[in-house]
Amino acid sequence: MDEEAATARMFTGKGSTEEEEKEDSEAEEEEEGTGVLDIIALPLALAMKFTIPDCREERFKSWYFVTFTMSIVWIGLLSFVMADTATRASCILEIPELIVGLLVLSVGTSVPDALSSIIVAKEGKGDMAVCNALGSNIFNILLGLGLPWWVKIAQTGEPYPCPDFSELGEPMILLVGFLAMFLIILQVGNWKLKPSVGYALLGGQALYTVWTLLRNMPVGHPIIVVGGK
Repeated sequence: MDEEAATARMFTGKGSTEEEEKEDSEAEEEEEGTGVLDIIALPLALAMKFTIPDCREERFKSWYFVTFTMSIVWIGLLSFVMADTATRASCILEIPELIVGLLVLSVGTSVPDALSSIIVAKEGKGDMAVCNALGSNIFNILLGLGLPWWVKIAQTGEPYPCPDFSELGEPMILLVGFLAMFLIILQVGNWKLKPSVGYALLGGQALYTVWTLLRNMPVGHPIIVVGGK
């Protein structure tokens, strides 16, 4: 009976499983796209299409190193544009650069990590999502700071002055505190990711954002200045 049902599904297409229906719906959503966003991103998408070989295709199957290298090049280029744009915006809006770095740039550079964690979490790979979040931050601190500082010192031959403890001390203490809070939450939750864990972490991010704005914005200074008023 099972063989007959399988044969019927094969030739009639009926009796498809829930997974197949889900895949079909996801494929339809991808085909529909977002319209306006697709048009805005079209120039960038075309530039990447012609400069980054798709190693999933058979003809570029052995070009994975070129794909990886060009992806890094694009990330570096876009990161430079984002940092320069954020710096100019901070000058125009008269927002301290420290706030821009702690909030805007940190969020912008973490979005790809967040999206990749969301994707693997939906696939049921919670351990990979957590390791991705922790590993990316370790990479940012060790290589993301170490490499540019080393290059700068190699060029000038002089030590590069970094912000002192009065500027970075409190964020560093908060970082350690949030990591400790994360471990405590996991321990209390029997090392299982639950919606309550997400709510707690989102609440921590909200508190950190409010603290950063209140702590670093000059007294009596509006958060955004428009038209120089």
